[in-house]
Amino acid sequence: MADNNLMKVNIKKGTFYISSKEDKGEGWEKNEFPNPQNKDETLVRYHRTLSIEGRLNYVAIKNDKYQGKVLSLIIGGENESYSLEIPIMSTGSSVKTTNQYFNSVIGALENLKKGDTVTMFVNSKNEDKNGRLYRNIIVLDSNGKLVKSNFTFGELPKWKSEEVEDEFGDKEVKWDASPTNKFYIDLLNKVVDNFGTPQKDEASKPNEQSKSSNSAPPPYQSSKDDEDDLPF
Repeated sequence: MADNNLMKVNIKKGTFYISSKEDKGEGWEKNEFPNPQNKDETLVRYHRTLSIEGRLNYVAIKNDKYQGKVLSLIIGGENESYSLEIPIMSTGSSVKTTNQYFNSVIGALENLKKGDTVTMFVNSKNEDKNGRLYRNIIVLDSNGKLVKSNFTFGELPKWKSEEVEDEFGDKEVKWDASPTNKFYIDLLNKVVDNFGTPQKDEASKPNEQSKSSNSAPPPYQSSKDDEDDLPF
């Protein structure tokens, strides 16, 4: 597949999409949003939603100007190839955690190899008890069968917690997700090794539970990750 057929895929709630500055007709939806560098300016982009299907050709860790370290995937389709970069770490939360989309896909990648045919799409149906879509990427194999992780949520290392007291005597629980984060990052390094792609940083191509439990993470907290990814 020629490089000029490589299409950059982004994620927003419930779907993958590609973006264009021009209206390409049927299937493209107009989106207006503030310019991140000039809030007084409104930018226009056209999005087309899609699922991804093709051969898994490339898996690596890269650096992105806006998103930091990302899991970089290239999937070669019949008529067009897709570049998908998923942030490894979340932003905007008081607890530093790995990104939920990243978490959902890295376990599946452990059970795939270079050249495998996959179909990938974003969860658009299943919601948590507060009505928010779970931030999951679903991966199917060439037979349309779900590619599962080798572990369950209950088998993940638990978050650490510490009760701290401020100068006024008020107490609160501080959470530390580093044991869980390390589990996912170790798995990421293993997957990248299996695919034979570089682990070192590279420049990117263009384009719920009670606080009373010390072994469980705190309830879901709203963050910037609840918004769509960069819309351009």
